[in-house]
Amino acid sequence: MDNYLGFPTKKALEAQAAKEFKALEKIARKKAKEYGWADFELSHAIGSIEDSPSRPTETVIKLPSGREIHCPAYPEPCSYVRIVQDQFELAYWVCDEWQEDPANVMGAIIGAMMNPLDRAVPN
Repeated sequence: MDNYLGFPTKKALEAQAAKEFKALEKIARKKAKEYGWADFELSHAIGSIEDSPSRPTETVIKLPSGREIHCPAYPEPCSYVRIVQDQFELAYWVCDEWQEDPANVMGAIIGAMMNPLDRAVPN
């Protein structure tokens, strides 16, 4: 039975959520090829599909790379930074991380802001 008294059952809702997740995962994989996402970016994008909490109003900074920086909008404190492309979150840092290791986290943020095709490749 898919519904009870006109309301979807838990099983029906779970099946619908699984179907939606698979569709979004397929889109993420297509976007990864299109934009040249690193494997860890694709993995993060897929992982954040289900566990993406509802976000407060965010400030969005569009970057020339086609990516965006998202963070809480003023007057909220900047408690996190997200790198997003085509509505998929590719990376996420909380303020505790950049407090504990500012140089490495800032380097990671700057690297994530760039177009993967423009990143320097070590010799």
